Amino acid sequence: MRLSGAGNATWERRGVSRSGFYARLTRRRSQRNLADERLGALGPTS
Repeated sequence: MRLSGAGNATWERRGVSRSGFYARLTRRRSQRNLADERLGALGPTS
């Protein structure tokens, strides 16, 4: 289904289903992602 006047949505341009796109938005972040964010908050290593 294409919404009139909406153009190509982000999910459509990337070849992802609409349900998959919105499922990703509501998925919990992984432990790896949370750890990466904590490391990034510490700043550069050099």
